[in-house]
Amino acid sequence: MTTTNLHGVIETTDGGVHSIQQEPTDGAATALTIYDLAGTQRTLGDALFQKVIRRIAIQLSDGSILTSLVITQNGKTTHAFYGSERIANSPDTYNLDVLVNIPVDKTTVLTINCAE
Repeated sequence: MTTTNLHGVIETTDGGVHSIQQEPTDGAATALTIYDLAGTQRTLGDALFQKVIRRIAIQLSDGSILTSLVITQNGKTTHAFYGSERIANSPDTYNLDVLVNIPVDKTTVLTINCAE
């Protein structure tokens, strides 16, 4: 299994733009975490509790494929999105860029699956 670089943003209704930076393993599900203003990595439910997600944009390394992004709340799938392959040398291209309206509670988890 290899890893890929993931950069992304989650925008919320309060105007917040929250950074995601991780190295998910290809072929394995990875729960995304958020960096807060202090630079601490937190779960999505803790970092964005009582906010509403408006946009999710995910960018993987050149040539990597975002096979799915699944949102669960209380352990149940509430949303599922399917991404695409990122074309090499195209810095403004995302694997997934969606506008949504998802309220966040403490149990909210975003999980991605990717392949190379």
